[in-house]
Amino acid sequence: MRCGTARRCTADLLARLVNLDEEYGDWDRERLARELELAGVVRTTKQVNIGGTNLAGYRREDLEQAVPAELLAARP
Repeated sequence: MRCGTARRCTADLLARLVNLDEEYGDWDRERLARELELAGVVRTTKQVNIGGTNLAGYRREDLEQAVPAELLAARP
């Protein structure tokens, strides 16, 4: 499942996080959504149908604003 490049769905984000750090391996989509909400990132209200499932996405710029600048600077 994948949202467009300007948006990311929770399943896609979680897969990417697990790929970066195994610590996220025991997280589920609900936990990630809660953590993102605590960080001030809100889901978009626009639904995207991916593979027959409606998913809400997160705007990429909102996600990047929630990530500390030093982590963004370190990305490849």
